[in-house]
Amino acid sequence: MDKVVNTFGRKLLQVCYNTGLSVANCTLGSDTNGKFTFCNSYWTSVNDYLLLSPNNYGIISDFEVLEMNEFSDHMPLFFELNFSTICQKKQILQHALH
Repeated sequence: MDKVVNTFGRKLLQVCYNTGLSVANCTLGSDTNGKFTFCNSYWTSVNDYLLLSPNNYGIISDFEVLEMNEFSDHMPLFFELNFSTICQKKQILQHALH
């Protein structure tokens, strides 16, 4: 939803490029539109992110930007980790090695 990339956004993208991380917003869970994560009386933007290695996309079972609350101009990010997939892969690997 946020179409503006400013200096900070370009720096973040460079950090992601240098480290192999990627921005998970808009790519995982129910955040298919890339909802705004900040809103005040002047503007709305996406400036809260979940950064992770593409290797770890499989352990994220849900990601969403929650509704604004009275305590902040930033919307909370919710993500759920599913480690059972990793445990199953480890068990299969251990079985294969024996």
